[in-house]
Amino acid sequence: ARGDLPGTVNLLTRATQLLPREDRDRIRLLPILAESLQERAELTRSGELVEEGLVLARETGDPVAMVHASVVECLQRVSTDPSYRFTDGLGVLRAVAERAEGIEDQEVRRFAEEMLVAFLFWSGRSSEAIEELDRSVQRSQTRGETDAEVYRILRAMTGPMVWGAIPVEDGI
Repeated sequence: ARGDLPGTVNLLTRATQLLPREDRDRIRLLPILAESLQERAELTRSGELVEEGLVLARETGDPVAMVHASVVECLQRVSTDPSYRFTDGLGVLRAVAERAEGIEDQEVRRFAEEMLVAFLFWSGRSSEAIEELDRSVQRSQTRGETDAEVYRILRAMTGPMVWGAIPVEDGI
């Protein structure tokens, strides 16, 4: 489904419809489908699926689904709710990123970290974003993740270093 958003949405929709309501795979697919719907600007349906994902993650105690759905909900709210500020999202994402430390799913853990960094950067807190990225590199190395994962984190520093408030000598 790479590069085919309508195909992705169709595939994920069918998968979530075919699996039992409380099936772990279905619950973990809900935030992925919600993200895809956000990209298609189907925000009402996306919001409904995020809410369902959060409810089911709570009911079943699935920490991976809870982290993923919480991040997607934050993205949804900052895009659709005028009363929801980036600072609100930062509080949520800090807590979610902390919870993500204990989950086994590397992609979801990384997604939570990346969105926290993005919100810091978008809020004009480039120095904090870089500090968070430094911590991500340290955590990644401690966990023994591949050089490619560490490089992925370092690549995320480009925005805050180029467009953020950072001394020239630190940016070079």
